[in-house]
Formats: sequence, C-alpha cells, structure tokens
Amino acid sequence: MPLPFYQNTKPSFYESWHATSPQVLYDAIQIGESPFTGGLFGPKDNYLQSCTTSGKLRVMMKLSPKIRAKAEYNNRHLINGMHLTQRYGFPILSPCIEYPDLDFVPYSSRNERGKEGYGVHFFEDDYRHSIPIWNRLDQITYYLRNRPCLFTPDLSLYVGPHVALNISSIYRSRFVGAFWNLCGYTVIPTASWGDVDSFSYCFDGLPYDSIIAVCGTGVIKNNGALELWYTGLSELERRTHPLAIIVYGEERDVPGIHTPVKFIPPYSKLKFKNKTKV
Repeated sequence: MPLPFYQNTKPSFYESWHATSPQVLYDAIQIGESPFTGGLFGPKDNYLQSCTTSGKLRVMMKLSPKIRAKAEYNNRHLINGMHLTQRYGFPILSPCIEYPDLDFVPYSSRNERGKEGYGVHFFEDDYRHSIPIWNRLDQITYYLRNRPCLFTPDLSLYVGPHVALNISSIYRSRFVGAFWNLCGYTVIPTASWGDVDSFSYCFDGLPYDSIIAVCGTGVIKNNGALELWYTGLSELERRTHPLAIIVYGEERDVPGIHTPVKFIPPYSKLKFKNKTKV
C-alpha cells in the first residue's frame, strides 16, 4: 500500500522540531467538559444520540423557549469541551493526521445529485455559508453527519484596518471546526490571512503537526496578492509545522515551502471537465 503523499517525500528541515500538546503551547483555557465523551460509545455516536431528528440537542429542547434562546445566542451552548487560546479566546482545533482519499464538493453544492459520498469544503464566497452555518450550527452539523470529511469554514480576512472583523471571522471558523471535532467528525483545519499585520493573530488556534488547508484562488492574477500568499504560506509553515498543506486552486510551484503540498482543483473546473467528457 503506497504511503500517504505527505509521507512519501524527503524530511523537511523542521524534522528536529517537536511540538508539545497544543494546550501547553497555547496556554489554553478549557471550557467545561465535552458532553460527547465517555460511556460505551465514541464521540460521534454520543453526539448523534444526543440530538433530535431535526439536529437540536435534546437537553436544550427541555428548556423554555426564552431561556433556550438566551442560551443559544452566539452558540455559547456548544462551547463545553473546547480549549481556547488565552489572547483572543479562539477555539483550538484538533490535528488532522490522515488525508482522506476522496473528492470534495463546496458547501453550496452539497445537495447535488450523486455528491452524497463527497467531503465538504468552504472555499467559496462567504455569503454562501457563513451566516447560515453560524446561525444554525447545531442543525447544519447534524445534517452533515454522513459526510466523510469536512474542512473548517474558510472566512475571508481583509487587508487594511479590519482587525476586529478579521478576528471575528477567525473565531467563528475555529469555533465551528472545534465543535465538529467534539462531535467526532473528521475535520481538516483551514488557514487564511490578510496582510502581514494579520500574522500576529491569524494562525492562533491552528493545531501543530496537522494537515492544513488554504485557498489558492484569486491570487495568481495580482503580483502583490501572490507575494503575500507565498509569505503567508511560509509563516504558516514556520508557526504550525504542518504535515501537509492542501491548496484549493490551480496547481503551481510554491517556492520556499518544504512541506508537501497537494492541490485540489476548483470545483467549477471539475464540473466543466466532467461535462465535456465524451
């Protein structure tokens, strides 16, 4: 059986660097205990058993509508079991150490016929997934239960004086991924950045020694954006020591990166390619 693509390469220059647990490195704060661990079953089975058929947690449905609405505001009812970074309170994601050998479909196309066995990514415009997922995270999580793998939401980070907006986007992306971790889902962390100033916070909460995904579309036509993208990749490598980097976008050379890189073709191109097959 062939080795995974990220093991079938020469060791990187980071091989002598060994990360300790994320809790130690991030000096994390743990919020309560996960409600989906313990007993005879694994986290995913425990999670599914704790939900109604509409995806709502049974324990929440026992509350009055008013108390439930207060508890569910900003998804605070889903935070138990998460580890948060000290500085901004970003949930810390669990590492993904095995890349599933399957195809992926964007969230907005998840219900297309024949796509049931595909993993789901979020490399598309924020409006297609950001608000729907955040406002209905418990139900959306339940509806995605049969997907073999999920990327964390890829929310846009902006260049310029948008620090508060960027921090909010990172928090939501990390929160969604951390909740899926608690539910026992297979999750690939996604990294993104704005300008160089965003490097001081945009990688917080990402796991060490993990497969990490990034978006590589929309940068190749602008030299400045491409240079910033390369710089961000190098910083991501330096800070998190990924096992592999998954790039959603056209395949290209990535100078200065020692981590194995795998490209996922844009979904629109795959659809066009499939339609043109004879």
